[in-house]
Amino acid sequence: MSITRPNRIGLCLMLFTLLCACSGTTSLSEGFSLSEQPLIGKIVWHDLMTENPAAAQAFYAEILGWSFVTTERPNGGPYILARSGQRFVAGILEVADPPDGAEYSRWLGYLSVRDVDEAVALTISEGGTSVLAPREIGQVGRGAVISDPQGALIGLLRSRRGDPDDSMLDMPGTIGWHELLAEDARQATRFYERLAGLQGRSEERRNGTYYILNDGGRDRAGILSNPLDDTEPAWLAHFMVTDLEQAVSRVPALGGRVLLAPSEELRDGTMALVLDPGGAILILSKIP
Repeated sequence: MSITRPNRIGLCLMLFTLLCACSGTTSLSEGFSLSEQPLIGKIVWHDLMTENPAAAQAFYAEILGWSFVTTERPNGGPYILARSGQRFVAGILEVADPPDGAEYSRWLGYLSVRDVDEAVALTISEGGTSVLAPREIGQVGRGAVISDPQGALIGLLRSRRGDPDDSMLDMPGTIGWHELLAEDARQATRFYERLAGLQGRSEERRNGTYYILNDGGRDRAGILSNPLDDTEPAWLAHFMVTDLEQAVSRVPALGGRVLLAPSEELRDGTMALVLDPGGAILILSKIP
């Protein structure tokens, strides 16, 4: 199986405008439940870049029960906020069909860090790259986008207020877990320990060593050696569902594709790897 992401720098430049859009949605603040202080080490927000927002909305509404509110970006153009119940959980932005015919659709998460500039400097010193240099993003705070030392893309954020809190973890329609497919899982664990002040531990599982990143009070993400052939390192988000088999069965009819169906070999049948209609990769995960 091969999943590649062309022209990552151009893609992230567009993705980064999404958080700026969120900073202007003060009238929708009741849709956010924020912590008192930034939750350092947590992936706190997610944005979807897609060439077909209508298809994406139909897909996620059916699979996850999402509803949507369309807002305006500060520099013009729509920014779609996805809502699970009464809480906003993600953003969606349309990208025009690229002239090179490449597929740009993808999810990007934003990791809360103590100091964005220091995190970018550390990334560069460890062999990663700054895809989008640190900058102020409206009322939200300061952010950047990096490619980590093994090539996985992730946004960085230090909010001026709190971050979206943990009150909805493991609720249907939310993003409840994150995993990094890494070339060297142990090395990646050490990098993110330094980047966001996380603590890593290892567990031996059926398919090898699995690393877990903890912020001192809660497990935040997992890291494993990339099992997919010819696929670049990438962060994947787990979208929580109550009935996994039913959710997966709807994917093809909604324009998506099932890459790995639930099976006993894949976390004891608790998850599936799928593509949405635009080609963005995600995990559907059964609520524990």
